[in-house]
Amino acid sequence: MHNFQEFVDYVFSFYGAGGLYDFGCSKEEIAFATLKYLDDLENPDTSVPGMTWGNGDSLDRERVRDYLMEIYGYEYASQQDRVNHFDIR
Repeated sequence: MHNFQEFVDYVFSFYGAGGLYDFGCSKEEIAFATLKYLDDLENPDTSVPGMTWGNGDSLDRERVRDYLMEIYGYEYASQQDRVNHFDIR
């Protein structure tokens, strides 16, 4: 990723309204969760040994997803909802 906004847009394409795993979250929520993740990486009291920023890769996206779930209570849709989302009739 080249910048913060590009990463937020990338995460939004997965977890925002109409995204692959539509949590319906906002870009503001994603930005906050990303900043919390980055802060935690730098804080010796909250960082996980060996966990580093991957320049906005898919692992960073998934970690921000986990923050979205923890902070805002988002959950994955049911298995049936996921099947219906990908139904190509």
